[in-house]
Parts: sequence; C-alpha cells; structure tokens
Amino acid sequence: MTNFVVSRKLKLAQSITPEQQDILSELPGLMTWDVQGNTFQVKYDASQLQLSGIMELAGLKPATNKLQQWRIRYYQFTDQNLAQESGHVPHCCNKLPR
Repeated sequence: MTNFVVSRKLKLAQSITPEQQDILSELPGLMTWDVQGNTFQVKYDASQLQLSGIMELAGLKPATNKLQQWRIRYYQFTDQNLAQESGHVPHCCNKLPR
C-alpha cells in the first residue's frame, strides 16, 4: 500500500479561532496541524482530504500575496494527482512479456 501523507505550510490572512480549531481536530484523515503566528502547518492523508477542502471546511483564509497563491495552486495540483493515484488499479502485473 502506498503512503499518501503530505505536509503543507501556508500563511493565513487571520489567526485561527477556537471554533476553527474544533473543526480541524475533528476532520478524518487530518493527522497533525499547528499554527505559529499566521503560519499554518498541516499533515494529512491526500487520499482522503485535500488542502482546499480543509481550508473550506474550517473557514481559513490564506494570505493573498503571489507566493501563497502559487503555493495553493501547486498544492491543489499535487493533491488532485495523489487522490487520483490512490484509487488507481494497476493494469500490469510487472511480468516480462512472452
């Protein structure tokens, strides 16, 4: 079985409220998360969750600078690839052809 655990780091536009902390602690597939200042670090299983889903469910708003926008697009791209890969059934048994 392949491991789809990823770690992400983003700057947030605002600090996290206690209600958002409760939502984050209840999400399935979310392993760890930490906030230091406005930096949000999260570790989750990409076969169950995606960063955009975590941000949307918890109501988190990322910072709006160009670097954060680029990071979010890159994280969304890799999360989608990992989610598709997690459900892929290989069509080959890795044997040599006859």
